[in-house]
This record gives sequence, C-alpha cells and structure tokens, in this order.
Amino acid sequence: MHRVKRNRRDENVIFKELEELCKSNGYFNVIAFFCLRDNSIFFSEFIESKNLTHLYSNERLVRNEISVLIGLSNKAGIRVNEFDSNTFELLVNKTEELLEEIHFSFLPALEPNKGNKIRELADSPFMNPSLIRESIFYSAESAFNFQYRDFSKIKYQNDDQWLRTNKGFGIDDATRIVDTILEIHGERLNEFINKRRDTPFNSLNFIDIYKFKISDIIAKTGMNNVVIENFLTSFLNTHSLSDFNSIDDFNPTRAYPIQKIDDENYLLFQWYNLVEALYETPFFWFINDKGYKDEALKHRGKFVEEISYDLLAKVFGVNNLYKNVEIQSKNKTRLGEIDVLVVYANRAIVLQAKSKKLTLEARKGNHTILKNDFKKAVEDAYDQALKCCDYLLDSRNIFVDGNGKKIELRSTLNELYPFCIISDHYPGLTFQSFQFLTLKTRGKTQNPIVSDIFFLDVLTEFLNTPLYFLSYLNRRVSYTDKLMTTNELSVLGYHLKHNLWVNNEYTRILIDEDYSIDIDASLLVRRKNVPGNKVPEGILTKFRNTLFEKMIKEIEFMEQSAIVDLGFKLLSLSEETIEIVNNSLIELRRRARIDKAHHDFSLGFDESQFGLTIHCNNDTDQLAHERLNAHCEMRKYQEKAKEWYGVCIGISDPMLRFGVNKVFDWVYDSTLEKLAKENLKNRSPVDYHNKNAIKDLFKNKSIPGRNELCHCGSGIKYKYCHGRS
Repeated sequence: MHRVKRNRRDENVIFKELEELCKSNGYFNVIAFFCLRDNSIFFSEFIESKNLTHLYSNERLVRNEISVLIGLSNKAGIRVNEFDSNTFELLVNKTEELLEEIHFSFLPALEPNKGNKIRELADSPFMNPSLIRESIFYSAESAFNFQYRDFSKIKYQNDDQWLRTNKGFGIDDATRIVDTILEIHGERLNEFINKRRDTPFNSLNFIDIYKFKISDIIAKTGMNNVVIENFLTSFLNTHSLSDFNSIDDFNPTRAYPIQKIDDENYLLFQWYNLVEALYETPFFWFINDKGYKDEALKHRGKFVEEISYDLLAKVFGVNNLYKNVEIQSKNKTRLGEIDVLVVYANRAIVLQAKSKKLTLEARKGNHTILKNDFKKAVEDAYDQALKCCDYLLDSRNIFVDGNGKKIELRSTLNELYPFCIISDHYPGLTFQSFQFLTLKTRGKTQNPIVSDIFFLDVLTEFLNTPLYFLSYLNRRVSYTDKLMTTNELSVLGYHLKHNLWVNNEYTRILIDEDYSIDIDASLLVRRKNVPGNKVPEGILTKFRNTLFEKMIKEIEFMEQSAIVDLGFKLLSLSEETIEIVNNSLIELRRRARIDKAHHDFSLGFDESQFGLTIHCNNDTDQLAHERLNAHCEMRKYQEKAKEWYGVCIGISDPMLRFGVNKVFDWVYDSTLEKLAKENLKNRSPVDYHNKNAIKDLFKNKSIPGRNELCHCGSGIKYKYCHGRS
C-alpha cells in the first residue's frame, strides 16, 4: 500500500472522496482485483504456512476495508461494465492511498513537545474514541469461514422448519449452496490463473472469477432451482445504502452480500461475507416475526451452551462434563447455575455462555455503550462464574445436573478456571478484556479465559487431551497481565510452537497476529481437506512417540490428582528440559531391562522450586510405594523445594504404576537433615545436557552394607531398598 503524506485530513472528507472514486467506470473490476490479491491462497502440491504470509501483510486490505468498497460501489448502483485499462492501476493506487489515510485519521494527534501523551494513550487506549474504533474495525477476524458454515447448521437446526416455511429453503440446503458457490469460485479462479499468462495485467477481467448462475449450482448439486433462487434472493442486496456514510456505519452488503447482475448472473465478491451472513442474518429474520421471536431467543441461548458442551466433550469425555448445573444450598435454596462444568482430577472449568453482539454505536467508539456491551457479554458472565467457583469450593452445597441427577465431586478442587464464552464475533474481544475486565482472582480460582466459540473450537481441535488443554489454560491465565495481543489465536499459535512461558523479568510481552499462521494452515488441512500437515510443528510434534509423550498419555489415563499435578509440571518445562527427562527415561529403562534391578533418577527444576524422581522396578506395590515416598521426601528436603513429585514404572511393562507428590513448605527436620548430608556424599554433579553423563548417572555405585543407608538417597536401609531388588 502506498504511504500517504502525514497531513491529517478529516475522515469524512476522505470518505467522501473514496465514495466518489468507487463510482468510477470499471470500479467493480478493481474490487475483484483486491479480492483476488488479498483473500486468495495459492499453493502447488500441498499447503504450507509460507503460502499464507501475505494474509498478514500490512500491505493487504482487510476484509472490512474491501466490504466498504463493495458497499460504496453498490451505493452508486451495480455497474459491471467494461473498464479502461489505462485507469485501472490509477484506481487501485488511489484506493489504497485513501484507505490508509482513513486509517491514519483514526490515530489521535499528538501535540508537539508532549511526549508523555503517548504514555497516556498506551496506558488507557480506550479512553480515546478514535482508538476504540480503530481496534474494532481493523481487528483480526475471530472466525474461520468454514466455522461460520459448520456452526450455522448447528445454530439453526431447531429453526429449520421456520426457514422452509418462510424462506423456501432449509439450513442444509443453505450450506450446500454456499459450498457449491465456493467450488465454482475455485474453478473460475483456476481458469483465470491459466489464462492470465498471456494477458497484460491491467487488461484482465477479474470480475468473471466471482460470477455464477443458478444453472451452475444445479449442474453440481441437482437441487431444485426454486430452492436455490429462494436462498439467493434471501441474501440479495436490495437494501438502501443512503445511510452508509462512514466506514463503521451499517453496511447492508455485509448482511446481504449477493448481487444480481442481470436475469442470469449473480456476483459474490467475498465468500467469507456470505458464510458470516448465513451465521448471523437469519436471527434477525426470526426476531422480526413476533410470533416466533421468543422461540428463536430460546434456541440462540441453547446453541452456545450445547456447542460449548460438545466441543469440551471432545477433550474430556462426557463422564467429566455436566451442563445446566444447578447449585443449591444444603436447605435446597437455589444459589446459581453453571452452563457447562468440567471436572477433571482436582481441576474444574466453570463455563458461562452469553449471546451478545457488539452494537453499532459501540463500534463507532462510544465509550459508555462499549463498556455496557462488554458488561453484558463478558463481565456478567465472569461475575456469575466467580460466584459458582465459590459455591463449588463449599462442601456443604449440592450440585444437580440438567437431568436432575446429583453430582458427586470425586476430589477436592485445587484449581478452578472461569471460562466466559460468547456466540458471535466480538471485534477486539481480547484487547477489550485486557482493558475493561477487573480481575478478581482469589484463592484457588484463577484468572478468566474470555473467548468466543470459534476460539474454543480451535483450542479443542489442537489441545484435545485434558492435560494439554488444562495445562494451556493454566499458563494462559497466569500471564493475563503480561501478554498483549489482538487475538487469542496468536497466543495459542505461539504456545503450539514454543510452549507458552514468559520470563519473570518481563513485565509485558506483545504477541503478533502472525503467530497464528501455522494454525491457519493446519486447519485448512483438517477442515477443508487441503493436502498438508495437520499438526503445526512444535510441542505436539517434537516429542511424538517418545517415552516422555507416553508418560504424559498414561498420566492422563490414570486421572489421579497427585499424578495429574505432575503432568502439569512436565508440560510446563522447556523443550531443552523435556529432552533431558526423555533421555534419562531411555537410559533408566535400558539399564532396568538388562539387570532386572531397581533403577531411579531425580531431577530438580526451576532453581529447585520443584523436582521429579522416577523409580523403575518390579517390586510389590507396597514396597515400591514406600521406597518412592521416602526417596521423594528426602530429595525434597535436600533441595529445599516447594514441590516434589515421584512416579514408578515397571521393568517388563513400562506402564506408569502410580505416583506420589509432596507439596508443602520446607521445614527443618533433624532426621531428614542427616539423610540429606549422607546422600550428598554419594552424589556427584551431573551434566544433564551430556547423554554420556546421563548414562554415568545410572552406573552401579559401591554397594553399602545391608544395614547402612541405601546409596539411592531414599533414607531406607539398603536391605529394605535396593538390596531387595
């Protein structure tokens, strides 16, 4: 995009100039060019992240900007006519220049010699209406196009009969037609690419890519032409655009994106706009029907709860999930309700769902209305979740699921995660949460996760096991005050690549949008059957099929609070430390298989804030447990650690047998002090980065007398410890 001169002009003046430009002969072809350049993805045999980098370029027009151009062009009337190749490039350049100037006009003017004004804006950006508008209009899209399409089927399945009666098509018909239009666009695009090689760039007719006929859809689907025409008519732009006078005014071409060119031909510039309209527009039809409005509202509220439940069930299974949980006091007084409750080992997720959109006035920068919208969409849900977390921690309360069945909590809850979910795209949600939400973290209740169902869908897609999912929540909420981002997808993308961890020395970290690019590519493979890698390179691939990954899976399978705590700690380790643990496991098992004897190793992490001991033997459970318990207690004392974890695996069968944890403050103990000093005499420093050093760790030490303390540091006499192996 061309750089504009920094002489600030009034936004309305610029917008009017842009409106005049959109009336130019052949401007529809300019819009088609922008759609091709900025919305299309090109790849050869299989898709890679590099094929999507242009979608994150500052030179690209975002879809909201292209929608403005579509709206202004339609305001002047549909004119799909021949264009002047001599003015094409001029129109493109001038459009980019004006759009950038509008963007620049949003930024508040800073007075000379008042640099502290920048600090004020950085600390409280939402105090400035222009920056409110900027963050909303240019915010990243929270939903993928295929999510809108797929969720529409679920959202309106209970409204199908109304659609058939009043609109002449069902929701399955709608999604089938939408998919077919995309297929037609794809074919036209490929034809265009093949033809353009011999045609001068400024003479290309880009509009043909985005045209289609009812007969084209019939040829591919065999559907009734009346049903197709009913659908197209329902999303046809026939609304007045006289009130569309600024970029964030209501733009009817967003809600009704199809244009009819003539008796046969239709035009759709942005397929994304159509699936977004399919997801959002029908609800407004329903509420305009006074006889159906209440039923539609009931379906809308139920939808976000049901889909949240179904998504979380993919991770935790239905046995760990409850919906519409009523909380009662011991005298059966109703205290509250949890939309979806997840209980896994000693952790819980308290999900509260809302169906609230960002209103038009809020999008225009009205601070009061914006805060009011945010309160209804997020803050109220957060307050409800907090109260329910408090109720969950009170053992006197009674919990009953939606079927009237009493819920028995299997263990004491150590961590509770409030999860606030909304059903629609809420522009700037992550940034608004950072600015507006007053955190009320207390005790075992963590900071909240705030997202829409589209992000929850992605989160459950990639972190599809309880330990990986909860581990991410744990770290994400612990960095609430440190992470600056415009989109939760960026944080997840960073985590999948690098394992989310922020050094304590940093007060604020900015995570750029393009960290989600690997997620974009992998989801196209998963959801659109595009050839490529289904899993982004990073934490989900680095230790695939290793002993470390096997141990994590077994920890999840056991679902014991003590051992799940260990799983959390292991997943929080750096890649380098995980490799040390994995190499140590390999050597431990190798030696145990050779001599069938007991072997073990211990590691301290995070400057001895916590540690891990692993025993490998075929002892009876009682003896193995006593030995592991004593060893962990001694090592925790020796390292003065806050937490120490231990697990025992078998020799012939390397399955995880059981685990112990020692989580309590360090206190001086004369007996343990003596044991620790004895153990230190038998230890030598180990370079865990050296595989040979790891092997040396397991070499046999001199055998003590039967009544002497065992050399492993367990604090048990040798005859009762390694002497019985």
